[in-house]
Amino acid sequence: MVDEIRGSTSHAIAEMVPRWRWSGGSVMAEKAGSSIVEINDGVARVLNGVEIYLHPFSNRACASRAIAVQCEKSRQMSDENSEAVRDVFGTVEIFGNALQRT
Repeated sequence: MVDEIRGSTSHAIAEMVPRWRWSGGSVMAEKAGSSIVEINDGVARVLNGVEIYLHPFSNRACASRAIAVQCEKSRQMSDENSEAVRDVFGTVEIFGNALQRT
Protein backbone atom coordinates (compact mmCIF):
# COMPACT_ATOMS: atom_id res chain seq x y z
CA MET A 1 0.00 0.00 0.00
CA VAL A 2 2.81 2.41 0.89
CA ASP A 3 4.51 1.58 -2.40
CA GLU A 4 1.26 2.29 -4.25
CA ILE A 5 0.91 5.73 -2.56
CA ARG A 6 4.58 6.50 -3.20
CA GLY A 7 4.16 5.53 -6.85
CA SER A 8 1.06 7.71 -7.33
CA THR A 9 2.76 10.64 -5.61
CA SER A 10 5.83 10.31 -7.82
CA HIS A 11 3.59 10.08 -10.89
CA ALA A 12 1.64 13.18 -9.84
CA ILE A 13 4.84 15.15 -9.26
CA ALA A 14 6.26 14.01 -12.58
CA GLU A 15 3.08 15.28 -14.28
CA MET A 16 3.06 18.66 -12.46
CA VAL A 17 6.71 19.69 -12.77
CA PRO A 18 6.71 20.16 -16.57
CA ARG A 19 3.43 22.11 -16.38
CA TRP A 20 4.78 24.29 -13.55
CA ARG A 21 7.93 25.05 -15.56
CA TRP A 22 5.90 25.66 -18.70
CA SER A 23 3.55 28.07 -16.90
CA GLY A 24 6.46 30.13 -15.64
CA GLY A 25 6.38 28.70 -12.14
CA SER A 26 10.02 29.51 -11.47
CA VAL A 27 9.51 33.07 -12.65
CA MET A 28 6.42 33.38 -10.47
CA ALA A 29 8.34 31.99 -7.49
CA GLU A 30 11.15 34.52 -8.05
CA LYS A 31 8.64 37.37 -8.30
CA ALA A 32 6.87 36.17 -5.16
CA GLY A 33 10.21 36.00 -3.35
CA SER A 34 11.16 39.54 -4.33
CA SER A 35 7.67 40.76 -3.40
CA ILE A 36 8.05 39.19 0.03
CA VAL A 37 11.43 40.91 0.47
CA GLU A 38 9.89 44.26 -0.55
CA ILE A 39 6.99 43.76 1.86
CA ASN A 40 9.43 42.87 4.64
CA ASP A 41 11.48 46.02 3.94
CA GLY A 42 8.31 48.13 3.93
CA VAL A 43 7.17 46.67 7.24
CA ALA A 44 10.61 47.36 8.76
CA ARG A 45 10.42 51.02 7.61
CA VAL A 46 6.90 51.40 9.02
CA LEU A 47 7.89 49.88 12.36
CA ASN A 48 10.94 52.15 12.53
CA GLY A 49 8.72 55.18 11.84
CA VAL A 50 6.24 54.12 14.51
CA GLU A 51 9.06 53.65 17.02
CA ILE A 52 10.43 57.12 16.24
CA TYR A 53 6.93 58.60 16.54
CA LEU A 54 6.16 56.86 19.85
CA HIS A 55 9.50 57.57 21.55
CA PRO A 56 8.53 61.08 22.79
CA PHE A 57 5.24 59.69 24.13
CA SER A 58 7.16 57.04 26.04
CA ASN A 59 9.35 59.73 27.61
CA ARG A 60 6.26 61.75 28.52
CA ALA A 61 4.61 58.70 30.06
CA CYS A 62 7.71 58.06 32.22
CA ALA A 63 7.75 61.70 33.30
CA SER A 64 4.02 61.59 34.06
CA ARG A 65 4.49 58.50 36.21
CA ALA A 66 7.36 60.17 38.10
CA ILE A 67 5.22 63.27 38.68
CA ALA A 68 2.33 61.11 39.89
CA VAL A 69 4.62 59.33 42.35
CA GLN A 70 5.88 62.67 43.68
CA CYS A 71 2.31 63.98 43.98
CA GLU A 72 1.33 60.90 45.97
CA LYS A 73 4.32 61.37 48.27
CA SER A 74 3.36 65.02 48.75
CA ARG A 75 -0.22 64.01 49.57
CA GLN A 76 0.99 61.49 52.13
CA MET A 77 3.26 64.10 53.72
CA SER A 78 0.39 66.58 53.78
CA ASP A 79 -1.83 64.02 55.52
CA GLU A 80 0.91 63.33 58.07
CA ASN A 81 1.40 67.08 58.64
CA SER A 82 -2.34 67.58 59.11
CA GLU A 83 -2.44 64.77 61.66
CA ALA A 84 0.56 66.25 63.48
CA VAL A 85 -1.12 69.68 63.55
CA ARG A 86 -4.30 68.10 64.99
CA ASP A 87 -2.17 66.43 67.66
CA VAL A 88 -0.49 69.76 68.49
CA PHE A 89 -3.87 71.52 68.75
CA GLY A 90 -5.11 68.69 70.97
CA THR A 91 -2.09 69.10 73.22
CA VAL A 92 -2.54 72.90 73.30
CA GLU A 93 -6.18 72.41 74.26
CA ILE A 94 -5.23 70.04 77.08
CA PHE A 95 -2.65 72.54 78.40
CA GLY A 96 -5.15 75.37 78.03
CA ASN A 97 -7.74 73.47 80.04
CA ALA A 98 -5.13 72.60 82.68
CA LEU A 99 -4.08 76.24 82.97
CA GLN A 100 -7.68 77.39 83.37
CA ARG A 101 -8.16 74.98 86.28
CA THR A 102 -5.19 76.30 88.18
